[in-house]
Amino acid sequence: KAVDISRQLLDEGVFIQAIRPPTVPKGSARLRITIMATHTREDLNEVLRKLRKVWYEGRWTIDEGR
Repeated sequence: KAVDISRQLLDEGVFIQAIRPPTVPKGSARLRITIMATHTREDLNEVLRKLRKVWYEGRWTIDEGR
């Protein structure tokens, strides 16, 4: 899921990297969001809008390892 979300966000112009094993435990993945001092509040709001769009269009769920 993380790789799919990362690719969809890149299509939206946002680079959020998918992190997979061995960086995270086997069977899991994460999205790594890096915020820099040069990002404006509007930049961050735009990323959140696009993340919400991709998340809800894909009907993703959060698996907390349960």
